[in-house]
Amino acid sequence: METTFDENRVINLLNEIVSYIEPDALEYENYLRYTDSGWKMEVGSWEEDIEKMRTFARQRPANIYRHLKSYFKLGNIAPVRIHSNVANVTYLLNDEKLDISDFSANYFEGQELRITPVIPGGYRFKHWEIRNTGGNVKIDTQLTCKETFSGGDYKAILEPDPGWQEPLLPKLYLNEICATNSQYVDEFFESDDWIELYNDDITPVDIGGMYISDSREDLKKYRIPADEPFKTTIAAKGYLIIWADGQPEQGALHTNFSLSTSVMETVSLSQEINGHLHVIDSVSYKSHVKGETFARFSSDLDGEWKLTSRPTFAAPNVFAIPTTGVSSVFSNGEHIAAIYPNPVSGMLWFSLTKYQTVNVKIVNLTGNSLVECQVSNGDGIDVSFLPAGLYLAVIHSLEGKQVLKFIKK
Repeated sequence: METTFDENRVINLLNEIVSYIEPDALEYENYLRYTDSGWKMEVGSWEEDIEKMRTFARQRPANIYRHLKSYFKLGNIAPVRIHSNVANVTYLLNDEKLDISDFSANYFEGQELRITPVIPGGYRFKHWEIRNTGGNVKIDTQLTCKETFSGGDYKAILEPDPGWQEPLLPKLYLNEICATNSQYVDEFFESDDWIELYNDDITPVDIGGMYISDSREDLKKYRIPADEPFKTTIAAKGYLIIWADGQPEQGALHTNFSLSTSVMETVSLSQEINGHLHVIDSVSYKSHVKGETFARFSSDLDGEWKLTSRPTFAAPNVFAIPTTGVSSVFSNGEHIAAIYPNPVSGMLWFSLTKYQTVNVKIVNLTGNSLVECQVSNGDGIDVSFLPAGLYLAVIHSLEGKQVLKFIKK
């Protein structure tokens, strides 16, 4: 009631919905309204109905408190505040996790109250400073404060811990990200998005219980199940693929989210230690097209990432010039030809715009010429002998030059 049903939260959500429907709602003066005699058409103000919903949101917490008090024969409600002298402390309130560092609410007098602070790294618990509604203060040195509630202010006093050390995280790295997969399939023969992890340690690491996410706001978006180590353990110097397919029901290595192909998102791998979440690795990947991935290229894993047109599924990364950002080039602005299909496996066909014949050179990305010939409108070049990869068709006419990229499957 002080969180999900908080009146300000509910009204803000309602106002957000109103902003979406208002343009359409103002188009109509007549609409169906339910009365005691059933549905009927009558003139009315939709704003009046919205205001009734706001009034309901304001009154709902008090009504629920009254109902609970009556049904369970509880005491009166009294205010409670839980906070600390240190920022970013969270709590367990009656064994329920409370991810709010400064919490204020109402609670029923006469009920047991148990509060345990979740202490951030670098600090240790000293005592509780408890101030009742009359202003009297008492000190409780027990980590978990247990009281029969009568209203009050509970302040967890922490102090620096001189013996604290930063936890040793596993040597795991995000290694390759593919949001446009069309080459590899999972165990259900689906070509879904994938995220590759690499274990740079000399011992295996089980990622069960860790979190992977595509959102900076929700680092715990998907918790990797901890009960299938035969699936979630990465061998020393080994790789593991996690399918970002939005289908967690398919298994431990299938997340509840998929990757965007148009918006740059941040992928993070995190681990919770002693109640604190630690980011092991994180990267914001660049958008890419089919046949490309965003991959790490650094011998010392310092975080250098590049787009590559050579995906390496569960294997060391290989760089090849990506198609993203490679554009057609014209010496004088003319469009000379179009090629199809692209990607191609056999014949690469040419459609000329105004010339009867042009000279064509097929080159690889290192500049080596592989094919040189003349083509007419509707002619093709057999490229079936070329290895899979990205190539350039350099087309010369009497008046200019055009360079077109194509992918050999």
